[in-house]
Amino acid sequence: IQAAKAARYKETPKIVYIPKMKPFDFPPILDQVRAVLPSEQQVFLVGGAVRDALLARPIHDFDFVLPGNALRIARGVANKIGAAYYPLDKQRQTARLILGAEGQTRHIFDFAAFRGPDLEADLADRDFTINAIAMDMDDLQKVYDPLGGIADLHAKTLRACSLTAFENDPVRILR
Repeated sequence: IQAAKAARYKETPKIVYIPKMKPFDFPPILDQVRAVLPSEQQVFLVGGAVRDALLARPIHDFDFVLPGNALRIARGVANKIGAAYYPLDKQRQTARLILGAEGQTRHIFDFAAFRGPDLEADLADRDFTINAIAMDMDDLQKVYDPLGGIADLHAKTLRACSLTAFENDPVRILR
């Protein structure tokens, strides 16, 4: 801290702890979802839920991507865990599940087909590298980070995944 104060005397340095070697701690609802996913279907947790897990923050919003059949998989999960099912975009195979009665913690689960031919293409099509990290639902300790999002998270750097990230989806700037 003293070195930071000397180098940036106008700023107040702050230490933020980011756990590195501790297993990820997810809410129990994620285990319920994992238990009902079809064993033959590869599914990945992506985006803000992974980022928040790395920062040891509470998670209530989960995004999943998979090679295909996202609507069918989402409908099956909804039926098995008692969640409300909403198809958001049938053409792009995107659905949302909402679980939690009034007065309870509300969990949101979005299921989508890959944005491209594979997981790496999907991650490359996201907004920021810190949101382009994935975890395999078969092994939540297995992390995919082809764009260096974890290093950016540790360095507190916000970096776009591509030069066209906001041209392809201008609404991202508002989110």
